[in-house]
Amino acid sequence: MRMFLGLLVPLLLLACGWCWLRAFERWRQGRPLLEFEPRRPVPWGLVELVLTLLIVVLVRSSAVVVVRGALGIGDPAEAAAESAPAAAPELVAVPEPVAVPEPAAA
Repeated sequence: MRMFLGLLVPLLLLACGWCWLRAFERWRQGRPLLEFEPRRPVPWGLVELVLTLLIVVLVRSSAVVVVRGALGIGDPAEAAAESAPAAAPELVAVPEPVAVPEPAAA
C-alpha cells in the first residue's frame, strides 16, 4: 500500500501541473477554459432553491434533536455550565496594593 501511495501522489501532482499548464496555455491564446455548450434552462428558480436549503437545514436539525433524545445526550452548553466549578472566593479576591519604597538618592 505504501508503494502504491508513493507512486500515486507524484502522478497526481504531475497531472495537476499538466492541467494548470493547459489552462494557462488556453488563457494566453485568448480561448475560454471551457467550450460553450448550449443547454436548456433549469426548471427551478430562486424560491425553489431557498425552500430546498431550508428543508435540508430543518431535517438535519431535527435529526440531531431526535438522535440526542434517543441517546440521552443533553445540550453541550448546559453540560459545560453544569460541570464548571464555582469560582472560589480566595481565587477571586484582589490583594491589597503594596507600597514600594523609593530608592535612596545617591
